[in-house]
Amino acid sequence: MICIFSIFFLVGYFFLIKQLEYGWSSISSYEKSINEKISVVVAFRNESNDIVSLCNQLLNQDIKNEVEFILVDDHSQDDSYSKLKAIKGIVLLRSDGQGKKAAINTGINHASGSIIVTTDADCSFKSSWLTSVLSPFTDKEVKMVVGPVVLVNNLGSFFGYLQTLEFASLIGSGAGAIALDKAFMCNGANLAFRKDVYQSTKMDIASGDDVFLMHHIKRNKGKIVFVKNRSAIVATNIKQNVSSFIDQRLRWSAKSTSYTDIHAILISLLVFGANFFILLSLIMLDFKLALTLIIIKFFADISFLKKLSMFFEIKKWSLYFLCLQLVYPYYIVYIAILSQLKSYNWKGRVLKK
Repeated sequence: MICIFSIFFLVGYFFLIKQLEYGWSSISSYEKSINEKISVVVAFRNESNDIVSLCNQLLNQDIKNEVEFILVDDHSQDDSYSKLKAIKGIVLLRSDGQGKKAAINTGINHASGSIIVTTDADCSFKSSWLTSVLSPFTDKEVKMVVGPVVLVNNLGSFFGYLQTLEFASLIGSGAGAIALDKAFMCNGANLAFRKDVYQSTKMDIASGDDVFLMHHIKRNKGKIVFVKNRSAIVATNIKQNVSSFIDQRLRWSAKSTSYTDIHAILISLLVFGANFFILLSLIMLDFKLALTLIIIKFFADISFLKKLSMFFEIKKWSLYFLCLQLVYPYYIVYIAILSQLKSYNWKGRVLKK
C-alpha cells in the first residue's frame, strides 16, 4: 500500500513540476509604461544597516511617474527611524499597530497612489526596477503584479548557494502557477497591486499578507501576472545561519493551515507528500523504492531548475542541485511538521503560529 501511495504522489509531483515549468517558459514580457501615481510602501524594524541604502536606491529610480516613497517604522529598537529623518523625498511614519502586517497597512492607508508597490528594507534593485515591475498595469484588468526575487550569497558559503537555488525554485514555481492561472504564492519583497483591490478585502486578510491578498484577488477573478524581466529583480541576502533560516521558513509555513485556495492546498500537499514518501522509504530501508522515487523527483526537477538558474544567473547550479535533492526531503518534512507546533523568532519578537 505504501508503495502505491508513494508512486502516486511522485508521479503527481512529476506532472505538477512539468506544468509549472511550462508556465514559466510561457511567460511573456511587458515593455510599456503607465501614467498612474505610484506609492511604494516599505515596513522596517531594526534595519539600521540597510535602511539608508534602500532609500538611496528608491530615490534613484528612473521612473517617470509621480511616485511617493512611504517608510513605516514597526517600533524599531535601533536608530533606523532617526537615520531617516534627515532624508528628503520620503514619507516617514510610525506603525499604528504591532508587526509587519500592521505597518504595511498603516502605509497603504496613508498612500495617495492608485498602485501600491511593496518591498523589504533589506532589499536592493536596479534603477529600472519600478518601471519594469509596473509595466503590466497598462492592462487595466491587471490587479496584481508579482516580481522576481533572488537571494544574494554575500558570504560565498555552500549553505548560501543551497538557499539561493531553493529560493529560486520557490519563485519559479509561483511564477509558473501564475502563468497557468493557478496563482498560489508570491513574495512581498517585490509585489504591486491596485489600492482599491486591497481596500476591498476583509481586514483580517488586508493586513499586508501578500499570499492571502493574492488568493483574494484570484477568488474575485482579478488578473495576476508575473514580470519575467531581469531588470525587475529584487535582491535580498541569504540567511547567515541555519537558525535564522529555519525561523524564516517556519514563519512562511505556519500560515499554510489557513489556506482556503484550492491550488495552494493541493500543491502544498503534493510537494509535502512526495518528499514525505521519499523520506519514509529511506526510514523503512526500502532502498529500491527510495531510489525509484528519487529518480522520478530528479527528472521532474532538473530541467526546471536549470532554466531558473539561467534566469537568475546562479553559477555551478548543478552541484548544488544534486546536494539539494539529497537534503530536501528531510528539510521539507521537518519544516512542515515543526511549523504547526513551534513558535518562531522575527526581528526580536517571538511569534506563535
